[in-house]
Amino acid sequence: MREIQWTHIGDKSQQQIHRMKVGQGYRFPSHKHSNFHEVVILLEGDLIHKLQDDMVSQKESSLLFIPSGSSHSLQSSGALFLNIILPLDWLYRGGIELPNLKHLIVLEPEELRYISSLYDRYSISSDENLSHIVYFRLVLVLSELILRRAIHMDGHRDQDSPGWYLKARSRLASGEWQPESVAQLALLCNVTMEHLSRRWKEISGDSPLHYLQDLKLERAARLLGISNGTIDVIAQQVGYESEAYFYRKFKEKFGISPHQYRKQNRRYT
Repeated sequence: MREIQWTHIGDKSQQQIHRMKVGQGYRFPSHKHSNFHEVVILLEGDLIHKLQDDMVSQKESSLLFIPSGSSHSLQSSGALFLNIILPLDWLYRGGIELPNLKHLIVLEPEELRYISSLYDRYSISSDENLSHIVYFRLVLVLSELILRRAIHMDGHRDQDSPGWYLKARSRLASGEWQPESVAQLALLCNVTMEHLSRRWKEISGDSPLHYLQDLKLERAARLLGISNGTIDVIAQQVGYESEAYFYRKFKEKFGISPHQYRKQNRRYT
């Protein structure tokens, strides 16, 4: 027997956040929407999506972005998840244009906690204006997460690019892969390090080492905005053993120190 618990919080100016608990055998038929994007955040259990012609198995603590106009069906053997609508008119008024491509993103624990806290604040608020503000903040946070990951795929879907390269770009951008070195990346791609380094440079114009460093620094920047961890802890969390080296590389990329960056970007707290 199928168990479905659906909590629908508000419908103010297209604001919709669903917190759903579904049981074994749950299925939602194929559908699509023309005036909003969908975001599904899996908190517990498993979800299997059919998105256009692709099957996507979603894991806990991950976010799936479903673009407007995409046909989509869903099944599960039991799950707890958030379904959040990103209205196109809200995004357009804010000058935000999200990519017309699906994105599966592994969330940092800090990101998941923050999104959950926004949902909690939204769900208990009896003030319509406050609900509006919290919902808009959630839309902006999700849009930033999606755009940050999508930028690493722009211009790298050339049909002549090898499959291992496209898979690597996708898995690295989503956070599913977090190799500590080019050697580890080569193992994940099942190619030699020499072949990976040469072809990566030919295709992207950048070295895989520099690309991995960029991902680490961008991950550190996100954590500086949402985490209360000290800078040395965040440096170690993203793979830097030397705090001094982390400071130097961070300032080279962002133009300011990690401490200055945190002061200017604590918009998630």
